[in-house]
Amino acid sequence: MKFESAYKGVRLLFWAEILGIISQFAILIASSAITVGGNYSLVGAFLVVAIIGVALFIAASIIGIVGYAKASKDEELFMYALIFTLAGIVISLLSGLFQNVAVKNWFTVLQNTMSTLTIIFSIYGLISLSQKMNDQKNVEFGARILRFIFVILILGLVLNIVSTFFKVNVMIAGILLICVSVLYIIAYFMYIAYLRKVEKMLK
Repeated sequence: MKFESAYKGVRLLFWAEILGIISQFAILIASSAITVGGNYSLVGAFLVVAIIGVALFIAASIIGIVGYAKASKDEELFMYALIFTLAGIVISLLSGLFQNVAVKNWFTVLQNTMSTLTIIFSIYGLISLSQKMNDQKNVEFGARILRFIFVILILGLVLNIVSTFFKVNVMIAGILLICVSVLYIIAYFMYIAYLRKVEKMLK
């Protein structure tokens, strides 16, 4: 195997993302059920689901960090992704120290920025590995995802500017925000698919 460390790292990154999705669904379902309330036994069951979700989220984060560290041995671009991942974790922890809503919003923006930069540098790393393996299809797939993400970021920025400086109907702004969010979710699943493609390529 030409890039053994990269293969192991990318495989870990793929499973970290899968675990992350499962954990988010578990936490979302449990928190919704607990908020609604009702039968105490059911609330207790959903509380257990929430705890499992948090445990899976922590496991996914650790696996992701190890994955970036391993992959960076063969491709240094993953080191930048690792740095942004760690920065995002630090920002998330720091945000818990503040109660001011405005300050928390700024921390949320910073955290989202770190997450986006992590994915972007991860994709650049995957493209670089694909180039080294002379796999043009994977190179082109990665490039398409990057273009898609940049378009989404531009749309989001334009939406923020327009809603801040111009009077926009709340319903229209909400619909546009949902559209941008859906596009970002699509890009995220494309990224997960790309991890899988590159993992198979390196195997």
